[in-house]
Amino acid sequence: MLSRRSLVFVFCLAALSVSAASPVDNSTPSQSAQRAVKEAEEEEVKGLVVMIDCRLDGNDSWGAGIIFGFNNERIYIVTANHVVRNGTEEAVNLLVQFRSLPNEPIEAKLLRSFDKDLDLAVLAITDWKRRSINVESLSFDRAGETSAIKRGEAVFSLGYPNQKAWYLNVQEDKVSERKRDSLVYEPKFIAKGHSGGPLLNDKRQIIGLIKHAESQAPQGEAIDIEKVLERLEEWGYPVKLRKRSAATGFALVSAGSSHTCGVTANGVVYCWGDNRYGQLGNDSTATSYTPVEIVGGLKFASVSVSGHPIGSEWPNYSLHANVDSYGYSCGLTTNGAVYCWGNSGDGQLGNRSRQSAFAPTPVSDGLIFKSISAGLNHACGLTMDGIPYCWGHVFNWEYDFLAPVRIGSGTFQSLSAGHWDNCSVRNDGAVSCWGTFHSKSNANSKLTWIIEDIPGKLNFVMVSNGTNHACGITTNSATYCWGSNEKGQLGDNSTTSGKTPVLVLGRLTFKSVSAGASHTCGITANGIAYCWGYNNDGRLGNGTTANSLTPVRVSGGLTFGSISAGGSHTCGITTDKTIYCWGSNRFGQLGNGSTTTMTTPTPVSGLP
Repeated sequence: MLSRRSLVFVFCLAALSVSAASPVDNSTPSQSAQRAVKEAEEEEVKGLVVMIDCRLDGNDSWGAGIIFGFNNERIYIVTANHVVRNGTEEAVNLLVQFRSLPNEPIEAKLLRSFDKDLDLAVLAITDWKRRSINVESLSFDRAGETSAIKRGEAVFSLGYPNQKAWYLNVQEDKVSERKRDSLVYEPKFIAKGHSGGPLLNDKRQIIGLIKHAESQAPQGEAIDIEKVLERLEEWGYPVKLRKRSAATGFALVSAGSSHTCGVTANGVVYCWGDNRYGQLGNDSTATSYTPVEIVGGLKFASVSVSGHPIGSEWPNYSLHANVDSYGYSCGLTTNGAVYCWGNSGDGQLGNRSRQSAFAPTPVSDGLIFKSISAGLNHACGLTMDGIPYCWGHVFNWEYDFLAPVRIGSGTFQSLSAGHWDNCSVRNDGAVSCWGTFHSKSNANSKLTWIIEDIPGKLNFVMVSNGTNHACGITTNSATYCWGSNEKGQLGDNSTTSGKTPVLVLGRLTFKSVSAGASHTCGITANGIAYCWGYNNDGRLGNGTTANSLTPVRVSGGLTFGSISAGGSHTCGITTDKTIYCWGSNRFGQLGNGSTTTMTTPTPVSGLP
């Protein structure tokens, strides 16, 4: 087996020097994380709320409304009927403001549908595609659960009080009574303009539409959002406002060392397994053998978690008895922002702090990424224009970067962070890598790292970095691996390690490949999963614990869409969007409610 210092993955494209010093944020990370999460939740729901100005019976009238759906011709908004009608009189000069276009009023049309008893009316914005309104990106899954709301629960009013746009009270109000179709609450402040706006729960989810706000003090009343949506559907409108749920299945899974996370098709992240550093993101440190939803209500496009070997595979294992001392997770939101949570002892959360965060906290500097990848104790991402940035313990044992630092001067089409090194596919299809094996200190105490090209003149479409090896798929659908091969993880029917890519045997055509600690897995074009390498804990999923130097088919007859090889286990998503996991389960990382090792795929349980 190659030593950590002698194994070289990558060969020369550029070299540069940067200062290793990064300022340390002494603020409490849990507080900043919670604040950031709340701000993100508020922005999501504010994007669904418009401010309304009009003339009614010769007087100014104003209030708020909730965007509930759209089609090719119109954006639909529900509001309080009394804001836009008084008996038979209807509002004129009807204008609305969108959160994305503040202080740019847009003419709205009052539609015929209304309910006097529920105090509901509907507005429409026509020809929205010609305007700068990105309604398709709105988080319509912000409706809350109302059936279990109890007296004394915290609520918040969002609206246009005294024409103060998007005002949300800081101090919580309390629910005082639940009626058949509405919620009564005790507001500390309520004024003209709250009418038609949403009543929110503590998760910043919409649970009601505020009615007759200015005439209700000292009480407030809001129509149950479920009743509102029911009536809108009865009227035949395209209702898109809904509850956030995992029912639509999973789109992505990431297997780490002792925990796992998955993203549902509608952007909800669930995690399970070890949680000593808060890497499950549910604002606790309690281990969970079944999935728990991360806090914050953020909408994610992808998630990536740290992974490394467990037990004897870990180099200098006696020095690293705390097997998940680097446990953390990172997620990429649908708008390109990166949030991380868990351990940050080496700065791997990228928030200028070394303190653990039990809830998602934003990576510093506000960069917008198209992809992210979590390594051992560092993470990397590619910006929208292909520029790589990394943070954490990126290069060697002496230097940490507590915020993103740009890598090199080139651009790439994909990136994978590994145990100590990182690899990217260049725009010309060559693979370039950098990391611990390619860094050194000079006399001025500055770090120099080298980005180097993998030999062989191969053109790749993707690459995956593991602990001491990497694998990639070429443009002609061949799979090559390189690096350490002590357990057969290169798949060439040998245990010979090497710097030059070798062809994975078996004449299989893979559409994706994932390099883990000492094993590798891939998905063929027709969805069949194969794994190879180390298998003492069943991570190859073929019902045995015998190592394999070439690909073996995963048992169960399942058809997979994606797969993720972790530190000692593997997870995949089937074509019906179900997650199956197999291998070591010491920390509950298989998510099946137990700690029993599994040598064949077992479905993740406990999802809503």
